[in-house]
Amino acid sequence: MSQAELGFYHIVTSGEWISKIAAIYGFADWKQIWNAPENADLRSQRSDPNVIYPGDQVYVPQRKLREESCSSDKRHNFVLGKNKKRLKIKLENAVGVPRTNIPCMLVIDTKEYKGLKTDSKGMIDVLISDTAEGGWLFVGGDQRERYQVRLGHLDPIDMVKGYQQRLHNLGHYKVRVDGITGPFTNLAIRAFQERENLIGRSPALKVDGIMGPKTQQALLDRHGY
Repeated sequence: MSQAELGFYHIVTSGEWISKIAAIYGFADWKQIWNAPENADLRSQRSDPNVIYPGDQVYVPQRKLREESCSSDKRHNFVLGKNKKRLKIKLENAVGVPRTNIPCMLVIDTKEYKGLKTDSKGMIDVLISDTAEGGWLFVGGDQRERYQVRLGHLDPIDMVKGYQQRLHNLGHYKVRVDGITGPFTNLAIRAFQERENLIGRSPALKVDGIMGPKTQQALLDRHGY
């Protein structure tokens, strides 16, 4: 029997998330993998199926065959639908104010999403392929401002690399993301804490450069996931 017939464990690599893994193995619904009993421990460690860690083991269950009734004297076409995933990106200024009504263009893999504008919350919202790798976001009418978009490379926030990545995305961590706690990480955490207090977060965060539970939750709230 093949792996698909028996079920097996997939070792997560950088750039993967559950729905992408599901698409790779031909599952129309990623929940069939995520909710498998064998993945109970994984679910207890990773609350968000979009944020899993390289080295995590994901059990891929046996696929269930679907039967379709059709007559034998006619020609039939069966089309496998392609799953889509919603990509949301928020633009803010240096003090956390949403950048509204800003023209943007998004390029994911080879597909261009033109004519986008941020909404009243500074958001753009598009549907992309489950297997998309990433691309670029071009901001403004002249498109001189641009940001690289890397899908599936965000580590869980309880990992040092995970909160470094989020601090980097918010403009606080300006050196290479390395997963090592050091003075640059502490300075970035302090800068984040100070900015959150400046824009009126309640209750205020203690400005100590430590990624404690309250700062971690504030970072999740600000970053979005």
